[in-house]
Amino acid sequence: MLNQLKMLTVIGPIGIGKSLVAGNVCHYLQERNKFKDGVIQISIKSQDFAGMVIPNLYKCIQTNIPDFLRKVKNDTLINKNSLGKSLQNNQDDQLIDKIQNKLSLINRCLRDMDVLIWVDNMLDGIHNDIDVIQEILDNILENCPKVKVLYTSRQPLT
Repeated sequence: MLNQLKMLTVIGPIGIGKSLVAGNVCHYLQERNKFKDGVIQISIKSQDFAGMVIPNLYKCIQTNIPDFLRKVKNDTLINKNSLGKSLQNNQDDQLIDKIQNKLSLINRCLRDMDVLIWVDNMLDGIHNDIDVIQEILDNILENCPKVKVLYTSRQPLT
């Protein structure tokens, strides 16, 4: 099903097992190598807000994709001299703080990757920011043709 879709939603009331279903789907797909570059899971907790989605996704990608820092380092838009730090020195957090557009970096990293992004508890607790979340996902899906998104939520995106 995900071969034909860019985004799949598991929707239902609290406690019905959305995360369990999504987790089983991700496990099934990983076992069968349906996504060459794997599955990236990001969990949005009720205290999070839309502004934290990009930094959280950035950190999840950084953790799950071994070449992420190399891809960022080789990005022509990043001038290491202006940042004053080398990625070789494990100054990842300082680099992250200095780069204004993490979404652009996420897109550059994922643009050629065959990956599933599983966003758990997508809209729970951030109901006022649904448009922001939709814009983030639309941007990633538009710029990264092999990326698919599976998300769980109590309500659908509009």
